[in-house]
Amino acid sequence: MIKQFLAVGAIAVGLATTSILLMCNRMQEVEGLAHHDGSSVPSKVKIFVCYHKPFDTLMGRDIFVPIHAGRALGTKTPFHVGDGLKVSVVKNVMLNDAGYRWLLNNAIGDDTGNNISLQNRSYCELTAVYWIWKNYKQLDSLDYVGLMHYRRHFIFRKDYRLTLFERIRSLFSKNKSFVRVKVMDGGYEERFGLDAETVRKRIAGYDIIAPVPQDLLMTVYLSFKLNQRIEYLDTALEVLRQMYPEYVDVAEECMRSFSANWGNMFIMKPAVFKEYCSFVFNVMQEIKKRVSGSLDHSNLKHAHAAYIIERLWIIWLAYHKKVGKYKILELPRTWIANASNVINR
Repeated sequence: MIKQFLAVGAIAVGLATTSILLMCNRMQEVEGLAHHDGSSVPSKVKIFVCYHKPFDTLMGRDIFVPIHAGRALGTKTPFHVGDGLKVSVVKNVMLNDAGYRWLLNNAIGDDTGNNISLQNRSYCELTAVYWIWKNYKQLDSLDYVGLMHYRRHFIFRKDYRLTLFERIRSLFSKNKSFVRVKVMDGGYEERFGLDAETVRKRIAGYDIIAPVPQDLLMTVYLSFKLNQRIEYLDTALEVLRQMYPEYVDVAEECMRSFSANWGNMFIMKPAVFKEYCSFVFNVMQEIKKRVSGSLDHSNLKHAHAAYIIERLWIIWLAYHKKVGKYKILELPRTWIANASNVINR
């Protein structure tokens, strides 16, 4: 009996190991679906990395630019909108004084010039996107501009390797579009190709770099309905019908889909980036005129505008996949499980 038990166990381990290797190969095949066409390697690349609190490892050298999303919330409490209407805004409760000083010293802010920094509770990382669009003076001189998060990064290295623990965990995870990493240790950046040379070579020749689609347990529409106010998304779809009718068919397909390019992460050529920003923020401007309540000053749990824009991003990207105007590369991403930091505890 013991020998039979051990034999069965060995077979199970063998099957699991085979499945893990197949899964890892599949992820790397997805990451390598497209290859650049020999275009010259871009030299002027800036990828902004969003922070809303300190983090043990700062991505702030070479092509990476740390940006504090929602900086205005760290310094201001009451403010006025419209015709003198006073709106109360809770300070960024995730930051203590030391944490705020860390961000001041290590990241640029999104609260200068034409900005929506005070609306970060609802827009989340999109306040940083808006600031880049409206205020970054070097934007037009770049070859590429991008956005990642302090704990979510693209995987640029084609031959990246997972640890045994990461492979086993990925085998049983429902999300195959990203790698769950415990901590951002000293070998993290080298392992996933987060250096300037690897990034430049990987993105050369493409117009848009986006996350690999994530499989869902429900449709994109239903996932929004269960977590947000569905009238906001319905309003967004109605605005699309009126302002961008060419997107309607794709939007309906996306709402029925069981996969989506989640994450609000991207790298684009500047002209494409400005086109995208015009699209999403024009739609949001119209939505805000129509919905009841406020999209700008909702509580921390309900990041209404960010969730709407994430769906608009999915629609916008799907449309351009369909029409073929831009060359698109989809890459897997990481997700850092341990988001604690030693400064802001």
